[in-house]
Amino acid sequence: MNSQHEAILLRFPKYRESVIREIQENEEFEGLRGDYALCIEMLKSLEKDEQTKRAAFEEYLETKIELEQELLRYLFK
Repeated sequence: MNSQHEAILLRFPKYRESVIREIQENEEFEGLRGDYALCIEMLKSLEKDEQTKRAAFEEYLETKIELEQELLRYLFK
């Protein structure tokens, strides 16, 4: 497991085995996982920047929620 996988494992700890399986077996899930990790990084960066426009932060927050919903589709199959 690399550090990019940590974001999704921290968010969905109860589904660790499913996450690992999907990462290993499903390229689409792996792509979502990468997008999710990038989204988390951007949220952290924007949150720290005092001059960040609130709209940008909220857009990434909305994207994070959408990505979580997509990720859960795979974990609940």
